[in-house]
Amino acid sequence: MFPRSQSTPVPNTAAPQGANPTLATLAAATALMIAAAPATAVAQQLIKDVNPGLASAFPDFMGTLQGQVFFSAQTSAEGKELWSTDGTAAGTNLVMDMTPGSTGTILGDAGVTNGRLVFSAATSGSDAEPWVTDGTTAGTMLLLDLHPTGSSSPSEFVPLNGRLVFAADDGTSGRELWATAASTSSATPRRWSR
Repeated sequence: MFPRSQSTPVPNTAAPQGANPTLATLAAATALMIAAAPATAVAQQLIKDVNPGLASAFPDFMGTLQGQVFFSAQTSAEGKELWSTDGTAAGTNLVMDMTPGSTGTILGDAGVTNGRLVFSAATSGSDAEPWVTDGTTAGTMLLLDLHPTGSSSPSEFVPLNGRLVFAADDGTSGRELWATAASTSSATPRRWSR
């Protein structure tokens, strides 16, 4: 933790009589963190107002790839879509409007392998299926429609030996383990085998 200066008073951490002990404990812990923070701590700053005005963008972290953080964010114009940032306002951009218009895309779990982010997405054209991106609009595409008559709902992407292992339902075998290298030569997901 941070060293406390001698002049910083220690907050009272005892819960008032009759108070909810859990809430009191959280409040006390927060007070301790604030009191312990050094005066030289860098202040937080907004990187970019993705959804300008008072409306929230509701960003959700998806993964990091090649110095970029990928996240889903909602705007009035595009709905919820895939974005990336390098930590600057100029470097924070929509990767692809996968569902054109304000309806948006339903984005889920993600994982990184071989220089690509593989993620779950449900668009106006498909149910939840594995998608892949190299961080560019041209390099963002449906990896494979594993369940052509429904949703494969891919989730829990875990890197393993140059592949991503994930759970999905192809409509035939039930929910099983799948793997993909996500590279251009071997991107097609296959049922897991040793």
